[in-house]
Amino acid sequence: ELFYYKDRSDPEPKGVIRLCGASFYFVKSTDKENHFRIKHPDFKIRDLACDDEKWLDLWTNLIQDTIEQATRQKEMAGWVHKKDKGGKHGWKKRYAVLDGSGILRYFENPDDLVCKGELNLKDATFEMVGEESDGD
Repeated sequence: ELFYYKDRSDPEPKGVIRLCGASFYFVKSTDKENHFRIKHPDFKIRDLACDDEKWLDLWTNLIQDTIEQATRQKEMAGWVHKKDKGGKHGWKKRYAVLDGSGILRYFENPDDLVCKGELNLKDATFEMVGEESDGD
């Protein structure tokens, strides 16, 4: 995850860019040098630029390493439907992030900083649940 701030003195981030499942591109731009793009299938394209080539190299290495690490650790992110606890409101669409340690966090939107909840799946077991057939 890449957190961003409006100002260097801000104590809290303004937002987050999820790198798990993202792609990184250099952009040849006529209006901005050292321009790069982070593209993810689940949220808007983020266009960013650095002050100079040295910073561009540093950000490139860091972001690409983070994307590769997420792939190696089998991290996943994407939309799921979560059943409401009380059952009164049915199913809710949530953006889920499963990290390499087995923690599944879910959010209302991919750009949200605060998760709505999390599940530790490290030692979990899974089973298919559904209507039983009567054999007919």
